[in-house]
Amino acid sequence: MTQELTLLLQKQLQATSLLKSLNKEQFARLLKTCRIHTLQEGQFLFHQHDTFYNFYLLSSGMVKLFRLTPNGSEKVIEIIRVGQVFAEAVMFMGVRQYPVNAVAIKNSKVISIQSDIYKEILQESPEVCFNLLGDLSQRMHRRLNEIERLSLHNATFRLVNYLLDFKKNIQQGREDIHLDVSKQIIASQLAITPETFSRILKQLSNKQLIEIYDDRIHLINEAGLLNIIENELA
Repeated sequence: MTQELTLLLQKQLQATSLLKSLNKEQFARLLKTCRIHTLQEGQFLFHQHDTFYNFYLLSSGMVKLFRLTPNGSEKVIEIIRVGQVFAEAVMFMGVRQYPVNAVAIKNSKVISIQSDIYKEILQESPEVCFNLLGDLSQRMHRRLNEIERLSLHNATFRLVNYLLDFKKNIQQGREDIHLDVSKQIIASQLAITPETFSRILKQLSNKQLIEIYDDRIHLINEAGLLNIIENELA
């Protein structure tokens, strides 16, 4: 690895919750196993059932995690954005295969981290173990909330919740939401059809809650959108 790549790795890896508690010696040891993978849009990083060796940090671009249903349709599990770690939970699943597919939906750079070396560090360091447990607990909590939203609430609730959450956590400080993935991908993630997705957006627009400009959505009346959430939860 060149010095430039090493500095990039250090900056991005040390910022992640999984690695920030590593001491210098541990981090240097893990860094030796890291590699950068350059993916073109549409290129797979791994396929479901591929042998698991590494977990990953997205350095640039965007990656989609998905599974295929028995009828061959695609179910989006998660959209990975810059700075996110993914596939690390496989280390503790008792299997040696990836449970999902990972494909770049934009030209991307991904940093691979060797799982066996990380597990060795965990065995040596209770502090790192507790840090990892905290991160995985937060992820599990988010997944449980997502399951609840998908199974207990209607499509309008899911889409409105997505828009509000996207603005709060992904594009903070912007008046307009810029949809950085296709509406078809978002619809799959929300377990609704693209047609239903478009129909709900139109209904929200007709009620003057949002304005739609191609891939941008302006939330005109956030209080009104929150009202939809509160009424569904009541």
